[in-house]
Amino acid sequence: MASCDGVMQNHMHIQWSDPARVVSPDRAWQVEVHPDLTSDENESEVSLRRCSDGSSSKLFTLERSADIYWEPDGGHLLVLNQPDADVSKLLLVDEKSRFVAGQSPLPLDFDNELRGEIRQRLGATRNIAFYLLNFVSWNDKTLVLSVGGATYSGASGPMTPYCYGAVIDSYSARIKSILSAQDLQSKFNTKCEIFP
Repeated sequence: MASCDGVMQNHMHIQWSDPARVVSPDRAWQVEVHPDLTSDENESEVSLRRCSDGSSSKLFTLERSADIYWEPDGGHLLVLNQPDADVSKLLLVDEKSRFVAGQSPLPLDFDNELRGEIRQRLGATRNIAFYLLNFVSWNDKTLVLSVGGATYSGASGPMTPYCYGAVIDSYSARIKSILSAQDLQSKFNTKCEIFP
């Protein structure tokens, strides 16, 4: 019987150069960071291992840093890749169905959908300078993120900040609603990050 020997945490910040093992709240899964310090580029494999039998597969290549969050029941994993960069990237993984299907990582792809929703609200004349995602909460299959940053118009017009909340069904990876900055503040006592 295989087991996982990492630290059980709901959230962890991981770096490309630091080995790490983080066990899910239900102790069924473990995220592992395998630094490659011999590469000319910053790149480390991040894999997901099933604790019951030790089976493992690659999730993504970490080039800088990421924040990982386990759903409270351990059934899903959220990755905010490069949270300190100008443009964050999302990955939502359903561990159970991915391993049952025997596939390599099965991300529930809502990153492009969320970007599209935000872009639509900002308007066609605005260019996104910063797109910054932050975790807010994850309860009862509902994931809440803040999405903030700054836009400009023309070639280099003045920066204008923006802030929204994204309410997501983590089991279907569907956006349930987009909140205004005021609703995000009043419902979740949260503000957006505007500049990296």
